[in-house]
Amino acid sequence: MLSCPNKAFVGMSVNPLSYDAVVILGDRCPAYLALNRFLNILQNVFLHDAFVTTLRKAEQFLWASSEMDSFRDMVKNLIEAQKWAEGIRGCVTKIELWLCHRDSNDKKVNLEFIDELLKFTPAPCNEPLYHKLKDYAEEARLLIQDIDTALSMSSNMSELELLYSKACGLPIYMKEIVVLNGLADFIPSLSPSGLWTAVASYGTPNGWAGEVEDFPTHIYVFLTRDRTHRVKVASHRPTSHPTGSPRVHPLPPPQATTTSTTVLK
Repeated sequence: MLSCPNKAFVGMSVNPLSYDAVVILGDRCPAYLALNRFLNILQNVFLHDAFVTTLRKAEQFLWASSEMDSFRDMVKNLIEAQKWAEGIRGCVTKIELWLCHRDSNDKKVNLEFIDELLKFTPAPCNEPLYHKLKDYAEEARLLIQDIDTALSMSSNMSELELLYSKACGLPIYMKEIVVLNGLADFIPSLSPSGLWTAVASYGTPNGWAGEVEDFPTHIYVFLTRDRTHRVKVASHRPTSHPTGSPRVHPLPPPQATTTSTTVLK
């Protein structure tokens, strides 16, 4: 059992979530002082050098027996907090660097990685940039909601291009931008009838799924029920149908299936 100068070590329990500790140690015991440093460093603004120094000083207590398990747990918490804070700072640095230089999407921070950092509740330590990163992520999520709404409502091409432009202007990479990129790069092709442009390319040769008539002069995006395959339809030469409703003339099932470049999964 670890001994202190004036009082014997009795025990220590630490709640790693609230950092609330119950310590029954002499006030001059090195382990007690180290624990105080742990609690202070987690509550103060994150400083890399302070974390490194504190962890180095804590190494002398890690060899002790099971009575110091709570101490070792606190060391693990400190290490995780350091990684978390450095991850937050790294993301904000990359975001601000991208905003300064407007580099390609390869330089953006992935929203999924940011979400992994923001999911900690409460925050492992006091990193002021946490709230800044949270605001950036919230802006990206709001845009994702707009994208999903536009796709589900089969918005016209100008709206989709506007959303794509907004997504490109964000310093955070979102997987939804791949969908919009495919739509923005849409190249019309005449249907066999010469009246409509239809690209609906899952499992059909040359991307054709059927003839489409009597739609307004907009590009539409149709989603399958599971939202895995998207159908793009663009008007070429609108015609009037007696019933006033659009018609789709399906083509016979192909003998061999090919996937067009317009398929977005």
